[in-house]
Amino acid sequence: MKVSIHIRIKTAAGWRYCEPVMAENHRLKPQYALVDGNEEKHTEGVYFLRYVSSGKRTWERVGTDAAAAVTMKKKRELAAIDPTAVAPDATTEGMNVQAAATEYLAEVKVAKSERLRRSLQGPHRSIDQPQGHPGVHRLPQGSGAE
Repeated sequence: MKVSIHIRIKTAAGWRYCEPVMAENHRLKPQYALVDGNEEKHTEGVYFLRYVSSGKRTWERVGTDAAAAVTMKKKRELAAIDPTAVAPDATTEGMNVQAAATEYLAEVKVAKSERLRRSLQGPHRSIDQPQGHPGVHRLPQGSGAE
């Protein structure tokens, strides 16, 4: 399925769908649209995905964030190839940065604790038997090296 991104902007003639402007780094230039071949900045612009689903043309509103539009485009394309691979997640759409950061940090904490637990389990290591630092030797007390 071919999915394309459009930006809906207000012009002198009324609301219209236009192609978004691509920057030199091949990313969407936020809030810019191609109007009659010219780049114009439109802060009121809203991104939409356009694709055909079950023989019917669909316009799906994504929002004002260019990065979110690209992400949703990739999810729609992947879902068309393999519906079991990824379904667009309604729970993460509209998630604020604080909630996303909290969720990410919780996942990292679990992953790190699992990695630490696995590294401490081995033929010569145990959580109950702490290992000293290699190459560090303690001098006996009273040896006069103080």
